[in-house]
Amino acid sequence: MKKSIENIIKEKILVLDGAMATMLKKYRTKERDYKGDRFKDHPVDLFGFNEILSFTKPDRIRDVHEKYLRAKADIISTNTFRANKIELKKYQLEDLAYELNYTAATLARDNATKYTNITRDKPRYVAGVLGPISSKEATLDEMEEAYSEQIKGLMAGKVDVILLETVFEEDNIKAALLALEAILKKRRKNFPIIISGAAIEGKEPIVTGELIKRYTSIVHHVRILAMGMNCGHGPEQLLDKLKNISYSAPFNIVAYPSAGIPDENGNLELDTDSLIEQTKKYIDKDLVNIIGGCCGTTTEFIKKLSKLVIDVKPRKF
Repeated sequence: MKKSIENIIKEKILVLDGAMATMLKKYRTKERDYKGDRFKDHPVDLFGFNEILSFTKPDRIRDVHEKYLRAKADIISTNTFRANKIELKKYQLEDLAYELNYTAATLARDNATKYTNITRDKPRYVAGVLGPISSKEATLDEMEEAYSEQIKGLMAGKVDVILLETVFEEDNIKAALLALEAILKKRRKNFPIIISGAAIEGKEPIVTGELIKRYTSIVHHVRILAMGMNCGHGPEQLLDKLKNISYSAPFNIVAYPSAGIPDENGNLELDTDSLIEQTKKYIDKDLVNIIGGCCGTTTEFIKKLSKLVIDVKPRKF
């Protein structure tokens, strides 16, 4: 029987996958690919809305998941970053939120289960992704409703953990926790969540131990698996902020930096070796329990990262 993600994280540093969007660029996807047969007559342009590819090009989403699993990622993320009804409304697709999240979760689950069966000593897990929702576009109640619909679809698709990522507003955390708590209360069960704040230059992290403790006091069925930071201008930008979180928070810590900001030609600040060299500091300084890659990272980075953490003990708290 596969160990739960809450038990396996006590034994090893878990590797989260890299960027979905970066990998999808390699397919040179056209507008007709985004629309497919199902949306060929849809009145709104869908180009660039990668989440819809779970419907129209599921083979490509499966392929990205499989490549990260072959690179030895322990956790793969669902293609649902913008798959909430607030975002979907911009494309006149708001009625499809539940189905889109369920479909994306199922694609990831099938691949993760396949690799768990292949490598019995290395179980694989699926993180159901919730992205940020701006308070300029939705009230707290609307955020909670949108996250609730996403979570229901993701849980029906059998994800192992919910991942609220790139958060830059406190209301996102409150809305996601309340939505998950309401669902779990009715089902009389518990479920884990990872909360990761966006690393914004010049600003203090939105995700702090004090903030998480404040909100976990109002939920009883939600378990905080990990908290931390992602994105930013590269690993160095996150380092000091991550130290402050790691030394003070009574939770597992997650960190997945980006490869930097692209220039006018789309070239990133950091190549894979530079990214690995900087990210290695998180491991050497005993700061993390989950580590991975954000914007601009690929399977090459995850493969090297996986080798780095072999036999390294996870951070204790």
